This record gives sequence, C-alpha cells and structure tokens, in this order.
Amino acid sequence: MSRTRIDAAVARMKSTRAVLKSFLADLQPDEWFWMPHEGVTNVVWQVGHIAAAQYGLCMVRARGEQVTDQLLMPQELRERYGRASTPSATPAENVDPHEVVRVLDAIGEHAYSELALLDDDFLDTPLDDPHPMFKTGLESVEFAASHELMHIGQVVLLRRLMGHQPRR
Repeated sequence: MSRTRIDAAVARMKSTRAVLKSFLADLQPDEWFWMPHEGVTNVVWQVGHIAAAQYGLCMVRARGEQVTDQLLMPQELRERYGRASTPSATPAENVDPHEVVRVLDAIGEHAYSELALLDDDFLDTPLDDPHPMFKTGLESVEFAASHELMHIGQVVLLRRLMGHQPRR
C-alpha cells in the first residue's frame, strides 16, 4: 500500500494553506469585501471559493461525498462561493468572513484526515466524471494545491490594490 503521492499532495496542500492564512491574518473587516470594480472579486469570495473547491476536489471527487462531509459545507457557502457564483461587495450578501475561515479550516482538517485513510492505488482509479485538469481522484487531490495557489495570487493582488505592502 503506497502513500507516497497522496502524502506529498497533502503536504503541498498544508503548506499552501499556511501561505493563504498568512495573507489573511492582518486584513481589516472591511477589506474582506473590498473590490477594485463591482463584480470582479474580493477576498471573502476567494477564500469561500477555495473552501468549496477543496471540498469538491478532496472529498466529492477523490473518494465520493459522504453524509459527514455535507455537515461541513453549508449550502449557503456552496451557493455563494461555488464555481458559477458572482462576488458581491455587500457584506449582507456574503457569509461572515470568520465563518468562511472556520469552514475553510474544518474542510481542510477533514480532508487531511480522510485522505490519510486512502492509498495511491485507490486514488488512481479513474473518475466517473473526469475533469479536463484531472482524470483520477489522486490527480484531483494533487490539483487542489495548484488551484488554491492560483486564488492566493488573486488575494495577493487584492491586498496590493488595497495598499498592503508586498511580503517576501
């Protein structure tokens, strides 16, 4: 039972999440909703979208959605920040950022613990509904860190546009 690739993918996801959290730590409440132009994006949408995507990539696609997974992902968050959603600068039209981060953390921890139960061979099984970027559960998990990094780039750009200094 090999776990070389899944362990490496989870390690990448954990280190990527640490990077994201470092860029969120000093945001002021109003900065979560700030947009350079209406309908473009904001930090709360980016973070909510990362949570929704990790849920889909690491649980739904990788091993099949389970009832315990659904308890972690509120329908409101899924609808507000899923793939086809539109960001809003209005706080009342968003989930509270503290709740979004709580869900992000819960999904991350659940994904890491669930993926610890699987091996590379199980995850190498072709998906019933393949994606253009991945064809197996393991490739879906491996894609999760890359997807998150892409959205971290957008968070970094938003921070710069808000006047935050760059970090090393």
